[in-house]
Amino acid sequence: MAKGGVTRFGLLVAIASVVLGVGIVSVTGVQKNDRIPDVKQYNPVGEGDYVEYAKLFNVYYSGERKVLMDGANRTLILQRSSETQPAVADSRSMITASVPAAYAEPDNAIFIPANRIIVFSSTHAAMMDRLGIADRIVGVAWGGGYEWYIDSIKDGLKAGRIMDIGQGNNPSYDEIVSLKPDLVVLVGGTGMWEDKARKLDELGIRYVVNSEWLESDPVARFEWIKFFAALTDDEEKAVQVFDEAKGKVESVIERIEGLDKPGVAWAGVFKGTAYVPRTDSYVGKMIEMAGGKYLFEDLPGTGSAQISMEELVARGSRAEILVYSSTETNSTSEIIRESPLLAGMAAIKSCQVYAFEPWYWQKLDQLDDTVSDVATIMHPEAFPDYYQLKQFRKLNCDLQQK
Repeated sequence: MAKGGVTRFGLLVAIASVVLGVGIVSVTGVQKNDRIPDVKQYNPVGEGDYVEYAKLFNVYYSGERKVLMDGANRTLILQRSSETQPAVADSRSMITASVPAAYAEPDNAIFIPANRIIVFSSTHAAMMDRLGIADRIVGVAWGGGYEWYIDSIKDGLKAGRIMDIGQGNNPSYDEIVSLKPDLVVLVGGTGMWEDKARKLDELGIRYVVNSEWLESDPVARFEWIKFFAALTDDEEKAVQVFDEAKGKVESVIERIEGLDKPGVAWAGVFKGTAYVPRTDSYVGKMIEMAGGKYLFEDLPGTGSAQISMEELVARGSRAEILVYSSTETNSTSEIIRESPLLAGMAAIKSCQVYAFEPWYWQKLDQLDDTVSDVATIMHPEAFPDYYQLKQFRKLNCDLQQK
């Protein structure tokens, strides 16, 4: 596998995973208070709701205990570990009377704070690193499959503090069992987590489902940092990090307000099929936030859509900017060698083509940098002091024009 997790682009398309940072499946949103009306949602470290933007998870609080709605819309009781709470006779007594007994089934209880965590995605590791809790990670999927740019993970793998559990679509359950995890974090999306969950259930290992990549807003996606914080009792740090990043994004949006919107195509190609974000994906929203006009805005839903190469060229012909969602591609000529039809796209002819940096998937916790990059790509005149893109790079324009 190539460095930077980028053959992962091709591999994860084949296994229906996160191809463009938006995916090809979707899940239903979490109902905020309807399912557990007697449990109040509040911000444990301030005013207002703890979860403000994300639609695919939520956290409720009842005294010292928490109720987590995870990315598979499962209701989980986050219970203090036996070291800090009196022993209980059964799971129904783990929660206060304000939590309906119907949600206190044995399989719903997870002990917190979780200190030994296995993650199935680099984005999970990135968010935990941003919170300063990466030292709780004991295993990662794809640990030896590509180059790591998160120092805590890279150093942990090298020192043997973190173990590689194998490919995310075919993990080593023997390795998982040997690590004695408190919790495993699976990647959400229909068809992506269920088989692993069944196996973990057989092994008696607790898990949560993270569907951050299916959010319809980059701010909502980043808010999943609060998901991890709820599992480790780090809510205060999560709120601080989230609010700071959100403030920077808002300042970027203010700088481009009222500017003309360039046409933008965002696509990747795998085995002759193009994949483009749907309108309600977080990528589609990010293009809008950053002052662009997304040219595939009539594809409803989250995740991504498969289209033909001919459709990509025809519909993307008006694109002034092309974001080619790959971390391996370095030049326009490489794109044309793989997909000759794309030579006719205006953005390629005018050399306005960008791709991901090798560390892109491992730095999605840097919300402010990502949005700033996209806004700068679309409106360089508004950011004369922004000298260096951090998550993206402009491709070498070596296509020979005839």
